[in-house]
Amino acid sequence: MSEWRELLDTIPDKDLKKQVKEALLQEHKKFLAFLEEMEELVFIGVKGSGDVLFVNNAWKNHFGNNPPLKNEQLSHSFSNPWTPNEKTHSPCEWETLNKVDNFWYECREFPLVWPDGKRAQVLIAKDITETKRLTVDLKHHQESHEKIVFGTVQAMGKMVEMRDPYTAGHQKRVAQIASFIAREMGSDEEEVDCLYLASLVHDIGKIYIPTEILLKPAPLSAIEYRMIQSHPVVSFEILKSVDFPWPIAKIVRQHHERLDGSGYPDGLRGERILPQARVMAVADVVEAMLSQRPFRPERKYREVMDEISRNRKKLYDPSVVDACLKTIIEDKILSLGFG
Repeated sequence: MSEWRELLDTIPDKDLKKQVKEALLQEHKKFLAFLEEMEELVFIGVKGSGDVLFVNNAWKNHFGNNPPLKNEQLSHSFSNPWTPNEKTHSPCEWETLNKVDNFWYECREFPLVWPDGKRAQVLIAKDITETKRLTVDLKHHQESHEKIVFGTVQAMGKMVEMRDPYTAGHQKRVAQIASFIAREMGSDEEEVDCLYLASLVHDIGKIYIPTEILLKPAPLSAIEYRMIQSHPVVSFEILKSVDFPWPIAKIVRQHHERLDGSGYPDGLRGERILPQARVMAVADVVEAMLSQRPFRPERKYREVMDEISRNRKKLYDPSVVDACLKTIIEDKILSLGFG
C-alpha cells in the first residue's frame, strides 16, 4: 500500500480527495478482512513502540493480543522474527516456549503504511510445529538406528578378534587408516562412517576358517591359502542380509580385488571395484604389513610405503595411494599401536 498522505496531497479537488480517501479506507478494510480469515498467524504493529494495530483470529488463538516481543512465552532462539535475513530474504524460524512444550513457526515480515500515516510492520507466521516435531523424532530415530548399527558391527568384529589373537585390533586399525585416507580424499562424514563400519567387519568370514590355519606359524599350503581366500565371500554371505544404510557387504567382498584383475574372489578390474573397497584394500595392506604375523615379523614403515608406491596404478587406485602417502605419516602409524 503506498504512502496515503503523499497520494492524497496530489489531489487538489476536495470532493475527489474525500472519495479517494474513502475508497482507500474501504480497500484497507477489505485487506484486513482478508488477513482475518487467513490460516496463518498475522500480527501488525508499530515497530519499536510495541503498539498493536491488528491481530487476526489465528494469532489470537495462539498469543491473544500480545505482540511478539512483549509475550513472555516467546524465546527467539532461532531468529528474531522482527529482523529477517536481509541478504537472502529467507523466512526465519521462530521458537516459542512454555512450561510444557515447544512450538515452532516459520515467519515473514514486510512494511505497511497505516491510514493514519504510522509505519507498521506486518508479521505472518505459519505454525510448523507438527512438521518440526516429526523431523526431530525422525532424527532421534535415525540416531538410535545408527547406534544400533555401530554396536552390532563392533560386536561382529570382536567375534573374529576373539578367535585370532594375532589379528586382534587388525580390523579396528584398518578402519582408522581407511578413515584417515577417506578424509584426505575429501569424503564427507557419511562416506567415512560407511568405510569405517565396513572395515570393522571386513574379516568376519574368517570365523569359518579353522583356527589352526589362522594361527599357523609357517607359510600356508595352496589348499590352506585358498581357504583363506574364501573369507571375503563368506563375509559377504554373512553381511548381505543385514539392513545397512550402505553397501557394506559388497565393499567387504571386494576388499581383496586389485586394479589389474589379479585379486580375489571375483577378479574384478579398475572401475568395477567399488571406490570404498579400493580405499579399504590399501588400508588393509598397510595394516597387515606393519603388523607381526605368526609366520613373519612386521615390516618397517618406509618399506610399507615404498611397497604401495611401487604398485600404484597396477594393484591400487592411484588417488588412494597418494592420499595414503600424504596422510598416513609415521606419527599417525605409531599412534595406532604399531612399532
